Amino acid sequence: MRTKRFAITKSWLLYILLYIGIFSLQTLYTLQTTHFITHEELAESIRNVWWLQNHGIYDGISSNVGWYTTVQLWYNLFGFSLFMGKAIRLALFAIGLFCSFDLLLKYLGKKLAWLPLVLFGLSPTLLYFTTLQTSFGIDVPYFIIVIWLFLKSLVSQKPLFAIVLGFVLSLAALSYPSFLLYLPSLAVISIVGIRKKKLPAKRLALIVLGAILPVVFILLYLNEPNKLLFDHNVNSGIFRGGGTFPNTMAELLINIQGGLGVLFQDLFIAPGSYYFDAARSEFSHFATRLSVYAIMLLVIQQVTFLVLRKKFQEIIIPGLALFSLLLGGTLASISNWFPGLRRATIILVVFYILVAWLFKLLRDKKLGHISSLTLFAATFLILAHHIRIIPASFAKLSQANTNTEVSCFAISGGTPSESLIHLQSSFQATSKLDLSFIENSDKCRLAEVYAAIASDCFWNNRVCPPILWQDEKSATTLQLETKLWDEYYFSH
Repeated sequence: MRTKRFAITKSWLLYILLYIGIFSLQTLYTLQTTHFITHEELAESIRNVWWLQNHGIYDGISSNVGWYTTVQLWYNLFGFSLFMGKAIRLALFAIGLFCSFDLLLKYLGKKLAWLPLVLFGLSPTLLYFTTLQTSFGIDVPYFIIVIWLFLKSLVSQKPLFAIVLGFVLSLAALSYPSFLLYLPSLAVISIVGIRKKKLPAKRLALIVLGAILPVVFILLYLNEPNKLLFDHNVNSGIFRGGGTFPNTMAELLINIQGGLGVLFQDLFIAPGSYYFDAARSEFSHFATRLSVYAIMLLVIQQVTFLVLRKKFQEIIIPGLALFSLLLGGTLASISNWFPGLRRATIILVVFYILVAWLFKLLRDKKLGHISSLTLFAATFLILAHHIRIIPASFAKLSQANTNTEVSCFAISGGTPSESLIHLQSSFQATSKLDLSFIENSDKCRLAEVYAAIASDCFWNNRVCPPILWQDEKSATTLQLETKLWDEYYFSH
């Protein structure tokens, strides 16, 4: 009896250590990126959040209001920091990782769950995107959290669970448009799950109600809600970001072809798309590419067997996964405005779901001997690749790239945090935001510098005078406010 109890404790200890290990690695990755800050990070976690605090949005491209609201809440609770967004991404990663552990332990059991969990947890692409304090890749932890909440809502009689599920679902979609790619499959899963549990239809209505609440709140909160819905100055708005739609069918096909080519490069050759500056691709080695092909062939083989045996209930998960794979790859490639893997992380989610599904077949003894060996060999090859590139990935994170802000937040070679202190001291001494002492100050983006100074003053309760700016265009001293950009006195 004591031996059995020790074995149970030992197995749980293994998963606790795995969780701590994966989270610790992600934390080290994130800390490695605090020596510089990129333009998108300044815009997405500081400038746009300051605009939201003033009941506005910078422009229709800056429409990821779910993310801005989350960052704004953290600033209100904990104060302002240039890298608070990274802490939020870490927190979401931790929650998503916990949910994935809980889900796969119940789905596969303690004997098999560890391998898909480690494989997913060490994904070089997802580890990289989590270091960015933007909403790139944020759809991944949100999707896992939504699935976890949905399964909890099926067994809970409390209406609040369904409302919270809808709220989180909407918050995720408002944080990054790529989350919309999950919605068709999530809708099918919700309907099937509710019918299977014979729950009342009002449960679905409560989910919809929860999803509506964040949208209504943000539209009531903004001074110009129409600007969020569609900003004519930039021809963009909610759920679109910087993406643009093609005007003709020929343009659509060209975009999809080009976008899929970029995705293939990002996944199998080398990272190179917008803000995907990782050291290695997810499956950059020839052996890992063969492993991916082998796993996908196994999936197609098993789905075909189930269809021929008319076991349609058993193909819901792989069927929806394959549908999401096609949908995600295609729709994420429609726009020719910087296509890349940041818009299509659903592809990785789908792949690892299919790996877990194959392991479920293995657990239920529905996978043949050769298929089982193929699955283990392919999985271990991919895992070995993930582990092997950790040193290179870690080293690359500390290196500035073409997206790095190199003027106002790298003053005299200092870190962004040191540079902000320098800017704040200069401003406090003169009551003016003077950038003339900075080398290459013409590369500074005034809106981002202003937002950082204003955020530091407001959320850290500093006693600051009005932020003044000597404007060369009008030869007058202006008090900087968000409306100067809203009215396009300053260009965007």
